[in-house]
Amino acid sequence: MVSLYFENKKLLIESKERNMNKRENLLYLSVEKPYASADTVKKA
Repeated sequence: MVSLYFENKKLLIESKERNMNKRENLLYLSVEKPYASADTVKKA
């Protein structure tokens, strides 16, 4: 059940990335990561 959920999440993310062009994808990744780390710092 849990593995299926993660598999679906992964497929969703992969299809989302495929829909973006490469430039947008790189920009998206560079924006996502700092926010994620800032979020974990805030929670800690």
